[in-house]
Amino acid sequence: MKLKRPPLPPGATLVKTPPYLLTQRAIRELGRERGALTVSGSPGTGKTFTVDDYFAAHDSDVIKIHIPGTDRGYAFLRRVVRRLGGVDSGDVDDLLAELTETVGDRRLLIYVDEAHRLNIDSLRQICFIRDQVDLDVSFILVGSDFRRAYRIVPELWSRVTHRTSFDPLEGDALVAALAAFHPFLRDADPSLLRRIDEQHCRGNWRVWTLTLEKLQSRARAFKSGLTEQVAAAALGTSVDVQRAPARPTGTPARQGQRRKKAA
Repeated sequence: MKLKRPPLPPGATLVKTPPYLLTQRAIRELGRERGALTVSGSPGTGKTFTVDDYFAAHDSDVIKIHIPGTDRGYAFLRRVVRRLGGVDSGDVDDLLAELTETVGDRRLLIYVDEAHRLNIDSLRQICFIRDQVDLDVSFILVGSDFRRAYRIVPELWSRVTHRTSFDPLEGDALVAALAAFHPFLRDADPSLLRRIDEQHCRGNWRVWTLTLEKLQSRARAFKSGLTEQVAAAALGTSVDVQRAPARPTGTPARQGQRRKKAA
């Protein structure tokens, strides 16, 4: 089964950053062996997009589960069973029996988005499922930070066989990625891109995607590319202080005050 991923902005190109490539390689390896992958990083850095993009291009036996943050007890296990088309009633033994029955001899990938929200019971259920020799099930856990998960369920750490991390882009890597992402950004002054990032986007792909739309809209009104004026009009981006005219040592008003004091 293939999953869908969000579309790119018009004219944009997929940028295969190092975390993107490492994550996709890890998913391929999970397809050949039982294990678990954690994909961590700040919201908006491309974690979910990367995993969705893999399953949009590959026909895999995968189910995707989104964690709302309200699950308690065996709610996670019930979600998995229900997603597989099984009966999600009964106690934990009933649920595990139903899971075994519905999975059968499949090589299944369970993809959990917002997995940092999993509670202690859910994390222990993942560890238990991973240990079942008669279930060929691997997990992909996507979330912002798994340090809490490892702290409350220490046994999870040894069940995770692959780990990747997404961090905000910065410096030359940021400018190169933006240039590859969209022609509108490729033709812009790199120092302006850095300033927009510092004041608004902070290396975050999601914020840059939304900001790109604003900048393009203002540029169409100005009938230009990405300039200082376009950025200032769209975002309020300040002028480079090194290019700003020097302020005089005293304004006429202040000079008048000095003369008044001297009198």
